Amino acid sequence: MSFTITASNLVGAVRLKRENPAAALKKARELQHEQHWDIMIAENGDEAALTETDFARRYHLE
Repeated sequence: MSFTITASNLVGAVRLKRENPAAALKKARELQHEQHWDIMIAENGDEAALTETDFARRYHLE
């Protein structure tokens, strides 16, 4: 199982992969809070991306 973090702001966008939900959420929160990126996270193979808050709830990482 792996996860794709999509982060975007006025300057551009990046896509990062992490191997577990905790690592994905940690990186997403770093990007969102320190660098003010808009974040979406999706489990690879799943078309529906989630915000970091919804992702944390789904994977019980709050």
